[in-house]
Amino acid sequence: EHKGTPLQVKSVVCPEGLKGFVYVEAYKQSHVKQLIEGVGNLRLGWWKQQMVPIREMTDVMKVVKEIQTVKRGQWVRLKRSIYRDDIAQVDYVDNARCQLVLKLIPRIDYTKPRGQARSAIEPEKRKRTGRAPQKLFDVSAVRAVNGDVSRDSDFYVFEGNRYRNGFLYKTMAMATVIIDGVKPTLGELEKFDGSLEDAAADLGGKNE
Repeated sequence: EHKGTPLQVKSVVCPEGLKGFVYVEAYKQSHVKQLIEGVGNLRLGWWKQQMVPIREMTDVMKVVKEIQTVKRGQWVRLKRSIYRDDIAQVDYVDNARCQLVLKLIPRIDYTKPRGQARSAIEPEKRKRTGRAPQKLFDVSAVRAVNGDVSRDSDFYVFEGNRYRNGFLYKTMAMATVIIDGVKPTLGELEKFDGSLEDAAADLGGKNE
């Protein structure tokens, strides 16, 4: 207990469904250590605290409603990154971590050289382009720009992302997607169905 001396802490949050994490809103790290000093269940945290990245602070404070209603196969829509407003399908739900594994159509710039080919380009000649169009993952196109592709079971791995049957499988926080009331358009459904057909044809013609 801290009697007589007010703690320099604004709030303490323990998000439901996120086990093992306590978020403390304070001005200084020393204020956080003062708060948890002597609390048995938080004794390991006294030695090590980690600041929440600024871009994730608002997500920490958000309440995810009815996370148990998110099901495999459900449609969601991305809120941010190059996949903003893109449709995705839930492949796996991790309620404990408030995370989803999503299946979506990749946006890879197949015109951008990778590896040594990229290093050979003068920095001033490198130009930022808009986000790449949605397209099925193309192993040959990636290798054509000197991209490094590896295999992990039935997944291709490229630049830290995992691809199967042409789709990107990516882990995202529930707070970064729109869950309620998402309905894909006919065009979006056709893209998913068309990608499956293209992937089947592609795999049928390759032996790797």
